[in-house]
Amino acid sequence: AGSVLYNYEKRAFPSDEGPGLSAFIRGDDGAVYHTYSTFARGLDMLNAAYHLMDVAPLGRNEAGLEHTMNTRTDVFHAIADPSRRAMLDLLRDQERPVHEIVEHFDISFQGVSQHLRVLADAGLVDRRKAGRHRYYRTRAIALKEIYDWVARHRRFWEVSLDRLADYLDDGS
Repeated sequence: AGSVLYNYEKRAFPSDEGPGLSAFIRGDDGAVYHTYSTFARGLDMLNAAYHLMDVAPLGRNEAGLEHTMNTRTDVFHAIADPSRRAMLDLLRDQERPVHEIVEHFDISFQGVSQHLRVLADAGLVDRRKAGRHRYYRTRAIALKEIYDWVARHRRFWEVSLDRLADYLDDGS
């Protein structure tokens, strides 16, 4: 038996070895640098090629490939970030220029611009240029994909929550 560092504390591990993932990069100087490691629950990422590419030193570098893995940003990825969800809320009622959007967040202009690009790539916002300014607004129709997904799973959630409530009621 061995031990591992898990959540910043040493813990017993049933073996001296276990499954894991490490990523390395060879620098221009020829040296090899360790850039990432994970094991146990962190191996969930091996279920999808995107996650593996995300931990690679150069990331999802698909430039110049005829067929990329993604032609547009997934709407679920786009709304996964709380700042982007807040931006969608802000843009829900009216079109706004980028500099006005920046005022609502504790994020740099460049950071807000990157978030807006993800939203635009997912088709969740429209952008238009007028002179030197870019204006953004929410595309309600794009949110339908999310609504439809939630609607398909709503019954499952309701049944599961009902079962959980029954279980909790029986246990008390």
